[in-house]
Amino acid sequence: MIDIRSGMPRTAYYGVVTFLLGVSRIYAIPVALNENLDFISQPSSAFYNTDWDKMTRYLDFQETYCRSGKFMGVCDPSNPQLKEWFKKKRLTERLRSWGEMIVN
Repeated sequence: MIDIRSGMPRTAYYGVVTFLLGVSRIYAIPVALNENLDFISQPSSAFYNTDWDKMTRYLDFQETYCRSGKFMGVCDPSNPQLKEWFKKKRLTERLRSWGEMIVN
């Protein structure tokens, strides 16, 4: 899972914590969720929306870099001015690490 805020996967806020073990994804879930056996049989895509992840990642990005004292132009990761600002600050790798985002 890519969607991490404050060092914790967002699903952990709901009591669901994911782990990767080799190529398998393991879910640690509370007993209340475990009572619903459908939860176990459904794919992770039924609970995790990648578009939602990209939109909330953009909101975190915007909150971090597009405020007074930081970049003051159009807050779009594909904006050439923003890319140039990151390059000038020597933060190109950090911009790349944010990955794909959907601008809201």
